Amino acid sequence: ILCSACREFLDHSYADASLRVIARNVGLTKGAIYSYFKNKDVLFCALTDPAVRFIEKEFAKSKSCNASIAEGNSTESFESNIQSFRHYVHAILDNYESFKLLLFCAAGSSLQNYKERIIQLYAQSFYARLSLNTKNREGSISEMFVHTLASTYISFLEELVLHDPNRMEADDYAVQMAIFVQS
Repeated sequence: ILCSACREFLDHSYADASLRVIARNVGLTKGAIYSYFKNKDVLFCALTDPAVRFIEKEFAKSKSCNASIAEGNSTESFESNIQSFRHYVHAILDNYESFKLLLFCAAGSSLQNYKERIIQLYAQSFYARLSLNTKNREGSISEMFVHTLASTYISFLEELVLHDPNRMEADDYAVQMAIFVQS
C-alpha cells in the first residue's frame, strides 16, 4: 500500500492522488485501504513521517546548540559545519521520496503549510543564534533578514531533492554549503 501510495502521490501530488488507484494497484478495494489508514491524509503523513521526524529532531538539537552558545561552550568549526551539512544531505538521500512528498506534493494535505512551519522554526533558531552572537553589538537583526536566511535553508533542502544527486555529488554540495556559510 505504501509503495503504491508513494508512486501515486509523487505522480499526482496529494490533492490529485486517488485512493482508488492506490488500492487497485495493490489488488485491494478502496474500503480495504481504510482498514489500514483512517484516510488519505493519514496515509500521506505515514509516507512523509521520516522527513518530518528528521526535521523535528534537528530542531531539538538546534535548541541545545543555542543553549551551548549562550553558555559560551560553542565548539563549531568548519569541519563540524561540513559534517552537519553531510548529515543533512545523507538524511535527504536516505529518505528521498519522503522529503520530495513533503516539500513538493503536500498541497491539500494537513502538511501543506509545513514548509512555512520549517521556515519559522529555522528563523527562530537563527534569530536566537544571531542574537547570542551579536548581543553586545549595536543595532538589531531584522525579522526579514532572518526569514530570508531561513528560506535559504529550505532552498538547500529543495535543491537537493530537485537535483537528486548521487552521494558523492551530495557530499561535494555539503562542503560547498559549509564554505558558503563559514565565509
